Amino acid sequence: MIDYKKFIADNKIKIIVISILVIFLLLVFCIYSRAVENDLLYGFYSASADFCERSNIKYMVFYIKENFIYGIIENEDGIILNDKGDISISKDISSLINPVINSYINYNIKIKWECDESCEVFPTIQNMFYYPWKGKLVFKENDYINAILYKNNIISEVE
Repeated sequence: MIDYKKFIADNKIKIIVISILVIFLLLVFCIYSRAVENDLLYGFYSASADFCERSNIKYMVFYIKENFIYGIIENEDGIILNDKGDISISKDISSLINPVINSYINYNIKIKWECDESCEVFPTIQNMFYYPWKGKLVFKENDYINAILYKNNIISEVE
């Protein structure tokens, strides 16, 4: 039978080194996986037919690149948003604390549209929930969902 107290006393340095190594590898994994997920964020997104129907719009398409956004939304009356702008994307503190537990990353975003009327159609300050493994974006302001978009990987590859 193994005397655990003696084993721990004899191998204290080895146990500490292995523990530090495991923690370091987990940290590297978390940082790498989030870096890959951030690269996957950029591209073309469009709303599903179901979301468009429930929102009384024909279509909604967004192109997101680092610090840049372009959006087009059309309803029965015509195009209600056709604008580009600067987008500021910062991670919410909850995404930094538990990056492995959540299936999404919560971003705080600010959009500065070129046309002032665009602010009335699509809010400038809101949260963006990004589900990297689903290619899904949810734009939410308070309790109101402004958009549910899915990445179009084929068009995004062309860029």
